[in-house]
Amino acid sequence: MLMNGPERISVNPHAQPQRLSSVSAFQASLLNHATSSYLFCGADPIDSRVFIRDDTGGILRQATTTDGWATTANFSVSTSKGLPTTPNAVLYSGVVKIIRFGASLYLLSKDSVTNLYGVYRAAPASGNTAFSWSAPLKQMTDASATALYPCFSADATYMYLAEYGDPTGGPTVWRSADGDTWTQIYTEVGQGTPMRHAHAIAPDPHNAGHLWMTLGDGNANRTVLRSTDYGDTWSTFEVSASWQAVQISFSQQYIYFAGDSQRGHVWVVDRRNTQKYWVCAGLAKNMGVPAAAASTDSFYANGYFGVVDPATDEYYFSLINDGAGGNTPGLFFVPFHGAAPVLLDKLASNATPVDIFQGFLWYGKSRRPVHST
Repeated sequence: MLMNGPERISVNPHAQPQRLSSVSAFQASLLNHATSSYLFCGADPIDSRVFIRDDTGGILRQATTTDGWATTANFSVSTSKGLPTTPNAVLYSGVVKIIRFGASLYLLSKDSVTNLYGVYRAAPASGNTAFSWSAPLKQMTDASATALYPCFSADATYMYLAEYGDPTGGPTVWRSADGDTWTQIYTEVGQGTPMRHAHAIAPDPHNAGHLWMTLGDGNANRTVLRSTDYGDTWSTFEVSASWQAVQISFSQQYIYFAGDSQRGHVWVVDRRNTQKYWVCAGLAKNMGVPAAAASTDSFYANGYFGVVDPATDEYYFSLINDGAGGNTPGLFFVPFHGAAPVLLDKLASNATPVDIFQGFLWYGKSRRPVHST
């Protein structure tokens, strides 16, 4: 992740009206529903289930709810759902993400022997019934290639997989319509001095066939790419490292990018004119840490995992320890375009991934209702 860059914020001229009283009530009354040692790693919107990596038990679990996730009492968690064993075991620590595509679940995880990341398939299974995972359907060929939560995604037509880490020659991206056949749709290999890796690939739910991809931490010539034909062809949208980003999310009006250059925490592309605007005024690292253990405590400098609530254009991001400064993680909320970040949680540890599912924000090992709920 990029660790330096000038601090400059330009505000969206289409800024939303302020709702400070509503924000204050939300911040004051909201209760966090912690999920203990359970790290969120994906969701099944068809069967209304979430998948959690149990970092204490060392297993994969599945969770359901009888009250819309609102309390821990009705948060029903399975016993071990099992992980792939063929040709080698997949350990809980290697689990990156599970998505639902068509009739099947797809797991992105790491082979514990070869250290290669790959995609595995299983049929959904209710309750404590264990999943029956396939052998890897697609496996990265470079042990230096790793995976991030935003690098595995799907729309109604394809799944998309992009390489993180330091793959030789730069990252490669694939897609699949059935899980069995994977087609290369992009590579940095052979494009001169390559970008180091992909940060995210995301299909636009409002425009079929439209994809956005963020690359990072190399020469500044291909920071954001887009495609309008499911990845058959790509165009460079942004070249400057000042606009480097990681997680991508969408609302009806805007495409949101979690900033990764310390110029700001989130910027958008306005669909009306394809212009870029910074959304969050100011940096969370400059805010005081509540109940700080020492006068030198400060929030981490970078927050490149974040997601918009598409119903309201309100944005959430989690500050990450990436060596860019600070010592305290936190969860923040941007209530409207042009607003300063609002602290929701001072966290004990990094909270990733960050996602919204069924009216709840899932961040690391915790969840909370979104502002509009």
